[in-house]
Amino acid sequence: MIHMKEPMLEQQPNPRSSLESTEKGDVQLGIDKYQVELTELLSERNFDELNVKERSQALKLMKQIEALQQKQLIEKQEKEQYWTREMFIDWVLTEVDTSWNQKQATDFIDKRFDLTDISAPRLKMPLSMHRTDGIRRIPPGLIGDDINFRGTKVQELPANLKVKAVYVGKTDITEICSGFSCSILSMDGCSLEKVGTGLQIYRLMLSKGAFSPEIEKQLIELKEQGQIKSIAVYSGEYPNVKRYFL
Repeated sequence: MIHMKEPMLEQQPNPRSSLESTEKGDVQLGIDKYQVELTELLSERNFDELNVKERSQALKLMKQIEALQQKQLIEKQEKEQYWTREMFIDWVLTEVDTSWNQKQATDFIDKRFDLTDISAPRLKMPLSMHRTDGIRRIPPGLIGDDINFRGTKVQELPANLKVKAVYVGKTDITEICSGFSCSILSMDGCSLEKVGTGLQIYRLMLSKGAFSPEIEKQLIELKEQGQIKSIAVYSGEYPNVKRYFL
């Protein structure tokens, strides 16, 4: 008789505040809900004692639990100040190319990153993920000259990047987080909705109409304070691109 293990239920964290409870609760409540449904469906039976319809329902619930647990893991990784080597490899397997095996992912990492000091991951060459559809995250804490995530599904800039040139145009990034520092930050095609403080940016590139008058006023103030040296705004399509400066 084959005994099929149920997906392990993540322990529900003890919330330290109502805000933290809200942030963590949605995913955990979903896991709890599906786990209860799965337990009720099994009713102390083994998987091979279920009929065809019940097995289909059980497998569906297991996949839903697994997907939510994976989402929890991703959210946890995003909050980390830096990734482990295993996190880099998982990023390659789940976002860079899902068809690759462990060796291909490891080779990709070893060719492009120096992870001798995992708290200070260094680029061995410019990192170009341009138009890689599966990319959702930029590894935090990267140190190097050039990263290009233009046209990906990235939604956030890690505050602790130490990269000279950052190209994230036409992504879902909407914020320049406080403390962000680089020589070039290209965000053309991004809708800029929030700008932090304590910035050190030499050149910022944006698209016309992609930010509100309030954001424009804030950007000008940051420029006057010396937090942003130059702000170039582009309009039109190549080869008829026009540019002006704030």
